[in-house]
Amino acid sequence: MNNIFLFGAPKSGTTLLQSLLDSHTELFVLPIELRYFQHKGFPSVIYQHQGFKSLNDFKLLNNFDEIKRNILDHKVFKNLVSKDIKYPNNFDLSDFNFKITYKLINNIDKCDNEHDFIELLFKSFFCAHKISHEQKYEYYKIVEKTPMQEEFALDIAKLFLDAKFIHIIRNPYAHAVTLRKRMLSLGNFYPIFNKRIVEIIKGTYYFLERNMRLLDNYCLIKFEDLLNYPEEEMKKIAYFIGVDFDKTLLEPTIGGKPWFGNSAYSKVKFTEINKAPTKKWKEEITDYEIAMINKNFMAVLKKYYYDEILRDKNKKIFYKNNKESIKTYIY
Repeated sequence: MNNIFLFGAPKSGTTLLQSLLDSHTELFVLPIELRYFQHKGFPSVIYQHQGFKSLNDFKLLNNFDEIKRNILDHKVFKNLVSKDIKYPNNFDLSDFNFKITYKLINNIDKCDNEHDFIELLFKSFFCAHKISHEQKYEYYKIVEKTPMQEEFALDIAKLFLDAKFIHIIRNPYAHAVTLRKRMLSLGNFYPIFNKRIVEIIKGTYYFLERNMRLLDNYCLIKFEDLLNYPEEEMKKIAYFIGVDFDKTLLEPTIGGKPWFGNSAYSKVKFTEINKAPTKKWKEEITDYEIAMINKNFMAVLKKYYYDEILRDKNKKIFYKNNKESIKTYIY
């Protein structure tokens, strides 16, 4: 059984890819992000602001009881168990009984190794789904998606020797716009373009380059290709992960139920791939964002065949918004 791990930065298309794999009869897709390496206490060079510890402030946990306690105490999981909030990302997870997941994780007693421990975590979600567990767990390939997990691909490859990895990337210009919109929607301080956005985009491309050098079972997908040529791209993915292609791979679902998306550009419900994100960002990108992408990602644009956007160099690019201070721009 090949476990499949989906990589990519936030707002790069990881959830769309997860939803397209969800209904295939040979796959079981975990309904939430496990964030195993974060719960284990791994430090992160790039993503410290996303809940990871820094190199100066981390304690790596080797005790499985401590790791499972971090998982069970995480606010998203606790809310799912108690059903105190809406499901994340517009998911309908009503076919999952997360109290079963909680009980199974809590009852994990002894494991001989980390591989078996993680498999038990996967199985706890599988057993909570009222439809999937009618088949044997061993029948399925397990799919797990946690954004920014590409930093730990080498650790995963060591634990799961037959693992396969799919890494999705996005046009850096479009990615910057969607990240900015996402940060604003979460109530973060008002940026036009801040250090975090640059770090996130740099991080995913840095680890993409490293992982493709060092790992064999590594597949690169471009978000734009997935939206514009979905059948061709999903056939490529099906071949890579070793399953038969069928039309369910073109229908976004989570837990076997239709997923209507979490696009920053469209609030209209859809039952197929929405192409709006490939163009809408062009109407919203700022001169400042164009300048920062050109400064930091010119090599990325060229290597991955993204067109450079030229700007008027005589045009002022620093527009201070009345909600922000000069500290926004001090790195």
